[in-house]
Amino acid sequence: MRSWNDFVSEGHIPAELVHEKPIIALYGSLQNGKSTLINCFMGRYTALTGKGLATTSLTARYRYAGNERIQYRLASGDLRDITLDELFRAKSFDDISSGSSFNIEAKVPAEILKFCDIVDTPGFNANNEDTAKAWNILDNVNYCLFVISNTGLTELNRDILKQLCKKCSAVSIIMNCSDGRRQEKWLPSHPANMKFINEIRSWINSEGLEIIPLGGKYIFSCNALFYWSQQKDFEKSKAYIDQADTVHKHIAGLLKDEEIVVSNENILSLSRINELISALEAQIKKYNPANHQWRR
Repeated sequence: MRSWNDFVSEGHIPAELVHEKPIIALYGSLQNGKSTLINCFMGRYTALTGKGLATTSLTARYRYAGNERIQYRLASGDLRDITLDELFRAKSFDDISSGSSFNIEAKVPAEILKFCDIVDTPGFNANNEDTAKAWNILDNVNYCLFVISNTGLTELNRDILKQLCKKCSAVSIIMNCSDGRRQEKWLPSHPANMKFINEIRSWINSEGLEIIPLGGKYIFSCNALFYWSQQKDFEKSKAYIDQADTVHKHIAGLLKDEEIVVSNENILSLSRINELISALEAQIKKYNPANHQWRR
């Protein structure tokens, strides 16, 4: 069967007409920071964080638009407007579509969405239904970002990564440094995190899995909470992610212990999120919509 790329290369179809954006999905276990990462990508509070219904049971697709709008798909196929607060507080949605790949449709004026759609998936270790939902949308996905924490690569995560590499043509790994048991491990460059990355890479090589590096990094380490804590919308999500002591206090204490000047610029730099966004944008530019392949 001939592809769109054949017609483009032969001059039958102008290349500029083939401009379909790739769909990028974030996968991973529950509470690994997928939604916080999406908020970092968007630069605003639009993906629920914490333990609400939307973070465990619903798939959300984020697309570009000049004005923000959040809707959920009804069983009839129609879309209904909803606020983030209503979404978080909902115990269930009796009228939501069970057959739709994307339960939530969010339109956001985020720069990165001009070049791709981004999908937030349910955590794999929540329950069997949510795990099935996460796998079912893979047919609609062009690129998977597998988000892990720096607490250890569980057997479940190993199995998930193996399956993702089999079912998706492009997979990259992001390690969100969120290990609260040892706060110094919040720093992506901490030696313990680097050791962990080397161990994961050795295992991946032994399994023969193909992983696409981001920004030249086989496993991209970052701290989404560092970055998100410095954004103007952080306070909107704080009630869902904060502990008895504030996130700001924990970060400031860590930096002082490490003899790092506490400043907005330093926290943003240490988070590595801006570097991650740049690497992701560079990867997106390699997508060929004519044949849904990634240019090397």
